[in-house]
Amino acid sequence: DWAITTPLLLLKTVSLLKIQPHQAKKSIFWLLFADLFMVFTGYIGEQQLSADGHILVGDKLIWGAVSTVGYVVIPYILWNLWSRFKDTVQPEERTAYKWLALSTVTTWGVYPLGYILTTFNGINLNYIHISFSIFDVINKVGAGAIVYLTAKAVLEKRVPEDAVMDRHLLD
Repeated sequence: DWAITTPLLLLKTVSLLKIQPHQAKKSIFWLLFADLFMVFTGYIGEQQLSADGHILVGDKLIWGAVSTVGYVVIPYILWNLWSRFKDTVQPEERTAYKWLALSTVTTWGVYPLGYILTTFNGINLNYIHISFSIFDVINKVGAGAIVYLTAKAVLEKRVPEDAVMDRHLLD
């Protein structure tokens, strides 16, 4: 699911800056490439198991380090896009972009920690997977809430509520 949802989250984040594809084609390409690189190499690392199901710690950590390269590139590109386009949007959209970009760096940062913890003996992997699921819900629902509230605020700024309500009230 991450190969689908994380690129969509990044595209939604970038869309808050109202960037036209031709304005930042290379940046958007590399943002999505870094994301998919991170997801797929992380997945390869998760598959580093012996025939009897034990984690091959060295191999897993190498793939985790490779995957981290993609993770580091993502905030770098988000920052560059922010620097280039922040003045082209309304304050509400700037704030939403900052929140979504910050959530990318913070909540996505939990996954490498869980990835590393799976290499230690005696840790119940169920708790790690439950934590991943909780952070997935927080990140995805949180992103949706931020985008919704931002769109609502921008719309209310453009069209006063009383102008809309008077025309649509039922008798």
